[in-house]
Amino acid sequence: MQKIILLLLLFLACQTAFAQSYLKLLRAPANGNYQQIEQFSNGDLLVMDLSLTPFADGTQNEVFMMRLDDCGDIVWSYSYYGNHIFHSVDDIIITEKDEIYIFGGAGIDGKAFIYFAKFNENGERIAYRRYDGAEFDNLSFSVDYKAGRFIFSGLLLGSQSEARSYAVIVDENLDILSAKLYLPNASYGGTVFTADGGAMHQVKNQVLKLDAAGEVTWARTFADYVGSMPISHPVETEGGCLFRINDSGFAFFIKIDYFGNLVWTSDKFPAFHRVPDFIKLPDGQIMVGYGTETPEGVRPATLKIAPDGSISEQTVYRVDYPIDTDFLHYELRSDGVLFINGKAQQDFTDSLSAADIIMRIDPTEDAECITVEAIDNLLPNDNEPALIESVITANEAVFTSETDAVFLPVEVEIDLQHACGRPSEILYSVQDTVLACRESWQVTLPDGFTWEAGSGLFGRPTTLDRPGTFRAARRDCEPTLIRDYVLEIEECPCALYLPTAFSPNDDGVNDCWRPEGFCEMTEFAFRLYDRWGNLLHETDDPELCYAGENLGEGVYVAVIQYTVVDAAGEEQTNVRAQDLTVLR
Repeated sequence: MQKIILLLLLFLACQTAFAQSYLKLLRAPANGNYQQIEQFSNGDLLVMDLSLTPFADGTQNEVFMMRLDDCGDIVWSYSYYGNHIFHSVDDIIITEKDEIYIFGGAGIDGKAFIYFAKFNENGERIAYRRYDGAEFDNLSFSVDYKAGRFIFSGLLLGSQSEARSYAVIVDENLDILSAKLYLPNASYGGTVFTADGGAMHQVKNQVLKLDAAGEVTWARTFADYVGSMPISHPVETEGGCLFRINDSGFAFFIKIDYFGNLVWTSDKFPAFHRVPDFIKLPDGQIMVGYGTETPEGVRPATLKIAPDGSISEQTVYRVDYPIDTDFLHYELRSDGVLFINGKAQQDFTDSLSAADIIMRIDPTEDAECITVEAIDNLLPNDNEPALIESVITANEAVFTSETDAVFLPVEVEIDLQHACGRPSEILYSVQDTVLACRESWQVTLPDGFTWEAGSGLFGRPTTLDRPGTFRAARRDCEPTLIRDYVLEIEECPCALYLPTAFSPNDDGVNDCWRPEGFCEMTEFAFRLYDRWGNLLHETDDPELCYAGENLGEGVYVAVIQYTVVDAAGEEQTNVRAQDLTVLR
C-alpha cells in the first residue's frame, strides 16, 4: 500500500508557492491568437506566435519564436520576417534530431501558398520552401512526421473546379515525394502516418486509408455527422487510429482499425470545441489535453484512454487568472507534465496589448495560482457513429515548390513575467510513502533532479528498500527545488525457517545447514543426535553454517532452542525437535 503526501514548505519569508509548475505572462512580443508550442528532446519548450500587425504595406508580418529551458528561463528568442510575404503559423514539429519545422500558409500578392521552414535547435534557419498547387484554404492545414517524412494535407478551394482535399509527402530536405488530390472537401481533420508506412486521412465526415504512395486503400463516411463531427486529426494507436468526436457540448473517442472497422466508442464527457493534444504513455494508454466545461466555465483538463477505450484519471487544472479559452494549446509529456500556451482575457492585460500565458503544470505539485484536481464527469454514450463504405479515388496533383531567402533570425527583447509574483529562493516538497514488510519503492526523479551527495543513491529510476529520508535536488533552476523522499516500512512478523535437509557434497547447493528468517534472536542453541540419542554436534551461533563433518547419509534428530523478539518487542522462547536428513 502506498500513500503520497505532498507538502509545500517555503523558506526565507516568501509570499508565493512556486513548485516545478509555473505561470508566466509573455507581454512583448505577444499576440495570443496564433501561438503554438512543442518540446525538444531534453524537455525544453518551444513557443511560437504570429504578430497581428503587418508592416505598413500590409504584405509582411513577424513570426516570433522562443526556446525556454525546463525551468522556464529563456534560452534564445528571435523574430523572423517574411520578405514581403504574409505568413500564418499552423503547426510545429520538432524531430528526434531537434530540428524545428514550422508549417502554414503564405500570402503573396493575393495568392495563397503552403510553406515549410526548417531551423536548427538554436533557432537558425536552415531552409524555406513554398508550395504552389491551387487555391489553398488557410484554415485547413495539418502536418505529421515519421521516419524522415512529412505529410501535410488540407483543402483546395477550387474556384475553377470542385473543391478537393490534398495530401503531400515531402522529405526532410522539403522535396516533394508524392502529391495527391481527393474528393472530400471540408476544413476539419488531418492526416497521420501509420505503422505500415501509409497514412490515415480524415476531413470532416470522410476517413481514408492511404498506402505509402498516397493511393486510397479504403474509404469510410460517417453516416450522420450533424452535431457529431470529428474535430481532431487521427491519432495512431495499437492496430488503428483514434478520433475525437464533438457532440453538442460533449465529446467522445472512437477507434477505427486499419481495415476501416469501428472497434469501440468511449463514454462521453463535457468538452470545449477545440482540437486536443495527444501523447502515448509508456503503459500503452493515451493522454489527452483538452478543455472541459465546469461550473466556473471552461478549464484546461487531461484524461487517459486505455487500449480498450475506457477513460480514467480525469484531471482539471484551475488557474486563478482569466484565460481566454478560445486560445489554448496543449503539449503533453509522458511523465504527466502539461504545458499550456494561451491568451489572457482582455480585461486582465494592463493595456490594449494582448498577453500570452505560458504554464508548466506538474500534476504532483500545486503552484499558488494553479490547482490540480481529479474529476469524474463521464456519462454513458448512446451515440455510436455508423461508418459506410465509400468509393474515393486519388488523382495525381501538380504541386511546384520554390525556395526563398526569408525567415532570417533577428534577436528580440522579451518581457516574460512571473504571473504569481517572484518565486522563493528555495522550495521544498516531500513525498512520504509507507510500504508493507519487504516491499520496495521505485522512484524516478523528475527531469533535472539528482540525488544529493551522502544519500548513497544514484541513477534514475532508483529502488528504495530501507526506511529513511532520501534527498534529491535541482539546483539549476530558480528557485532551487529540493525534494525529500521519506520511506517507512512496516515491521515484518517474525518467521524462522529451519531446513529439514541438506547435502554436504561440495556442489555449491545446500552444502551446509543454518536457520533462515527475519527474526532478531537473543538466544540460540542447536544440538544434533543420532537415532540412539548420541550427541553429534552442538553450537550456539545462529550464523554458523554446519557442514555436516563426519556425518554419513541418513536421518538425524535436530533439537533447536531459540528466543526471538516479536513485532511487539516481547521475547518469545521456543523449542523445536525435527528430523534432519543428510544427502550425499
